[in-house]
Amino acid sequence: MRLPCLICGATLLAENMRKHVAFVHCDIRVHECNICGKRETQAARLNAHIEQKHLNIQERHKCEVCPYHSKSKANVMKHIRGKHMSIREHACHICGKRFASKYETALHVKCVHRKLKNHKCDLCDSPFSRVSALNTHIRGVHAEERSYACWQCDAAFKLQGPLTRHIQLVHDTMKECEQCDFATTSQRALKKHIGTVHKKRVDYPCAQCKSSFITPSHLKLHTEAVHEKKSEHICVECGKKLRRAGCLKRHVKGVHRKLRENKCRLCDSAFAQRGCMYRHVRTVHGK
Repeated sequence: MRLPCLICGATLLAENMRKHVAFVHCDIRVHECNICGKRETQAARLNAHIEQKHLNIQERHKCEVCPYHSKSKANVMKHIRGKHMSIREHACHICGKRFASKYETALHVKCVHRKLKNHKCDLCDSPFSRVSALNTHIRGVHAEERSYACWQCDAAFKLQGPLTRHIQLVHDTMKECEQCDFATTSQRALKKHIGTVHKKRVDYPCAQCKSSFITPSHLKLHTEAVHEKKSEHICVECGKKLRRAGCLKRHVKGVHRKLRENKCRLCDSAFAQRGCMYRHVRTVHGK
């Protein structure tokens, strides 16, 4: 027998309703690790935490398609189904976005729609929805060590993401669209281009105009910027309104402080934005 959740409207089997309310709406974590004190909503998640963090299990299960690996074979199978087979059986009941697992779906509801940010940085009080996002913030903002080094040049980064983008933009060969002259170093960008330009895939129409978008996030940005006229971040020096805190930060550093922190490794040129530096390397130095 399936019943609707009285809080969010999601329809679930009656025997799963208590777990749903505890995890999604109450964030009740009754299972506590006796080593570090971390709490989990389920005993299985606590056991996985202990195996991965405290028992130092060395065996790694590897994805046969990409470099992804995990101590959990189940995680690798979920990765393959979601990333390589595009099997996403679990849909968000609010926006329709699909995920490979129930856990990812519930996490999406907590972070995106309920906007819960229970994890605060001890150094600057910035709040985050996930522990992983908090750790990324600490490594990227507060840590000085640049442990992610490029094996093709002397560049080094604090996080894996900037290193990956650096390799794609500076070192990778161009990936060309077979249907037009579009070219990019990013396989993801090429896939997005084919879907939107050639296959005309626009799955999320705007209810207030004729515009359509390929993701719920793009639709949300459009609605807030065009129809709701939201500009929550205002520059105190010139009054310019920007939609995101990151955009405001880059605006202040580049326009008002004239900071040029992104230096070309091949000449003395410096730029306010990393993207401008990468374009300079490609166009001027041909790298």
